[in-house]
Amino acid sequence: MNNINKTITTFLSILLFLGGQAASATNPSLFFSSLTGKYVVGQKISIAVYVNPSGASYDTVIADIGFPADKLQVQSFALSSDFSSPSPDNSFDNSAGNISYGAGIPGGTNQSLNFGTITFNVIKSGNAVISFLPESAIVSNGENLSTSVGTPANFTLVATEPVLEHTVKVPTHSKIKTTTPKVAKATNVTKSSQDSAANMDLAGLAPSLVPTATAPSTPPLSTINYQNILWWTIILSLIILFMAVIIFFTIKGKITANKRHSYDNKKFPEF
Repeated sequence: MNNINKTITTFLSILLFLGGQAASATNPSLFFSSLTGKYVVGQKISIAVYVNPSGASYDTVIADIGFPADKLQVQSFALSSDFSSPSPDNSFDNSAGNISYGAGIPGGTNQSLNFGTITFNVIKSGNAVISFLPESAIVSNGENLSTSVGTPANFTLVATEPVLEHTVKVPTHSKIKTTTPKVAKATNVTKSSQDSAANMDLAGLAPSLVPTATAPSTPPLSTINYQNILWWTIILSLIILFMAVIIFFTIKGKITANKRHSYDNKKFPEF
């Protein structure tokens, strides 16, 4: 919908632009690049001022423009580079809603040119009419060639963009199937859990009648450590004893072998 509105607005602007040019075919005049549009508060509007000399030669342009100061504020007026001799009195007044800019072209020209571009800030919603004042002129050698002012621009200013509401219809005849998760029933209950539940019920009625389960006593830490030390002492003693036996028999074997060797080498006297 917004694209259609923008297309219509652009088409109307082109028609008004061509109509303004046709109406001023025999009369030099100033005109705006855009005559209509829709803008939101906070946005900027850039609108160019053009010169249509209708074939006549000119050397100076004066653009006096009025605008609603309560809805628009001028941010800047940028002269075209073709107009290289600006007036020292160029200014705009955001309190009075007035723009007054003049500039010349050394040697003059008969071409249709861009005089400058105005940038407005939108500060309030409503209709904003921007128009050329009677002081505007297209001058040639001190003579004003224009006998009428250009077509004013009319802009629509809104606070916010309208939001399109979309209604979504939900069919009432549609049935939604829901599934309930099945919970498996516990079929086997141990006797201990039944006894625990019975004990809890009895505890609420007569705590003194409920037998108290006591945890098996755990031997003190010192006893555990003592037992560990005792076992490791026995194991180490057996290992040492085993090693001593091995060493004993090894030494004994060596001594026996030495004695036998000495006995074999011993020389006995012959009889």
